[in-house]
Amino acid sequence: MIERELRFLVDRSRLLEACGPDVLAQGQEILQGYLVADGTTAIRVRGRGHLAERVWTLTVKASMVTLADGEMEDVPEGSLRREVEIAVTAGQAEELLGLCGDRIVTKSRSLHLLGEQLWAEVDVFTGRWAGLVMVEVEFANVDQLRSFLAPDWFGRNVTSDPRFTNAGLATASASVERDLRLVIETECGTGA
Repeated sequence: MIERELRFLVDRSRLLEACGPDVLAQGQEILQGYLVADGTTAIRVRGRGHLAERVWTLTVKASMVTLADGEMEDVPEGSLRREVEIAVTAGQAEELLGLCGDRIVTKSRSLHLLGEQLWAEVDVFTGRWAGLVMVEVEFANVDQLRSFLAPDWFGRNVTSDPRFTNAGLATASASVERDLRLVIETECGTGA
């Protein structure tokens, strides 16, 4: 499957204004551990939901270099990736998470309809990245991605910045984390 996605930073106050105060409490918990994250390929184990009710998957994402018919033209780097997702049991997930070390990302995700059957996936990060708020929008095709106009409450487009992929966050060095903390404070309005 091909994932077509754009990622944006979001200021917390603008998010609350656009989506209401419940947005911070109504999300689904997500825990992601990264087995491999080398900049072009990421292999992760993900749990969605609360503790014993979590649904687990193993996902491989790989950067796209070429597509037929010029689909790569005029799209931000990092917006197209191959994705394969496989269901795993809680026991398998636990073993895989043990191999991830500290390459873990936790967040809460809520969905908000943008119109034209597009959904904003609002991620409010917890743990190491508390204070970071991002929104992802997935598209059915490249034309839809190219013509997308972000709503006013979306902040800077960070699709082409590998530091703002979940794999990039999971593997960030201390110096990258310091740099991103400044971005989070100023652009997400959290003072985290």
